[in-house]
Amino acid sequence: MFFTVFNRVKNKPYIAIIIYVLIAFYIITSNGCQTVTSERYSSDDLILEKRLCDVSHIILKDGTYINAEGKEISYYKRYGDSSNVLVINSGDSTIRVIENGKQVMKIIKIQSIIPLSKVKEVYITKQEFSQGKTLILSVGISIGIAILTIFAFLMAFAAAGGPG
Repeated sequence: MFFTVFNRVKNKPYIAIIIYVLIAFYIITSNGCQTVTSERYSSDDLILEKRLCDVSHIILKDGTYINAEGKEISYYKRYGDSSNVLVINSGDSTIRVIENGKQVMKIIKIQSIIPLSKVKEVYITKQEFSQGKTLILSVGISIGIAILTIFAFLMAFAAAGGPG
């Protein structure tokens, strides 16, 4: 019965309106309330930062591209016997070694040290959330769904012949 209401010729314009409204809500929600920007820093700008968060990639002066997503990157004025370096921690690796006749698991940190003098640019991805847009979007979607639900019930009620 519900689908017969939608298939009636006189209801086709209303169904088209519902479809276009749902498509509009889908497009609005797929855009979301998050803004992602990529900022470029030169090697001189990095001296002001201690810990670099959300670095997407690093470009060296010789043109080498280093993918840095998911890696922890820190700037150190002094690191060991080096100065002004970027330290890239890629994670940990576990290896098995034999010490004194016993097999032992050792955890080794995977690190790369890049002198700041070799770095041309560092790209950092920043994500910003808009609370106002999120609130407006949530309320708008809720109101839209409520209106569409009421409209569908009224159409079904009218198709059934109304009250009693």
